[in-house]
Amino acid sequence: MVSDGQDVAFDNVAVTVVVAIPDIYVSPTSLNFGTVSVGSSVTKYLSVKNEGDGSLNISYSLNNPSLPVVLADNCGGSLSAGASCNISVTYIPTSAGALSGSLYINSNDPDEARVEVILSGNATLNQPDLTGQWTLMIVAPTPDGTQWFVNGNLQVTGLYHNIVNLKNIITS
Repeated sequence: MVSDGQDVAFDNVAVTVVVAIPDIYVSPTSLNFGTVSVGSSVTKYLSVKNEGDGSLNISYSLNNPSLPVVLADNCGGSLSAGASCNISVTYIPTSAGALSGSLYINSNDPDEARVEVILSGNATLNQPDLTGQWTLMIVAPTPDGTQWFVNGNLQVTGLYHNIVNLKNIITS
């Protein structure tokens, strides 16, 4: 009961409290970079949106800091209600093998403080394309100390090593 000195009382006063709550939404929640040659790179993008009515504070981290990815964003660390931003994730493999890891987007969303984005891909060594006509000359010593020679053309088809034809062999 409240009184102002004049016997006036207030009972059953209704009070409405409005609490602004942030709500994070991340899309997509997995990034597959496909097959990438060592020394090359592929960039994919995530969208982060605040679907709540309070300010959303965000940061991000990798589950393994040595993952060969580079992160960049235009988020500024905070999103107002209804705002969105993008995070770029660039995969830059340094050795052949599978990429398997997670990007965590941390926030002050009370029911979803961390969103996990699965990262996957595969790195391969960049193999040269040897398709074409190649001149071949082999010089090898013989058991008696002399040398023998093989000259010819080598026809290669396919990407790496499929030898199809060795022709015009001349020995001397």
